[in-house]
Amino acid sequence: MPPLVLTLTDAGIAALRAASGTNAIVIAQLGLSARAVVAAPTLTVLPDEHRRLSTISKPRSMTAPST
Repeated sequence: MPPLVLTLTDAGIAALRAASGTNAIVIAQLGLSARAVVAAPTLTVLPDEHRRLSTISKPRSMTAPST
């Protein structure tokens, strides 16, 4: 199975760079495509997107503590 390749938008990259060790980063949506994509700032849609997922996550404060 080939590796899963993630491509981040410019906004996603900016959020990663701006985050400190205590700021949460939330991936709000994930677009899926079987096509290899060359990221470019001019892209406004994911080429050949066949599904868009809204992720489900909980704030870190709501997760169960490690035991």
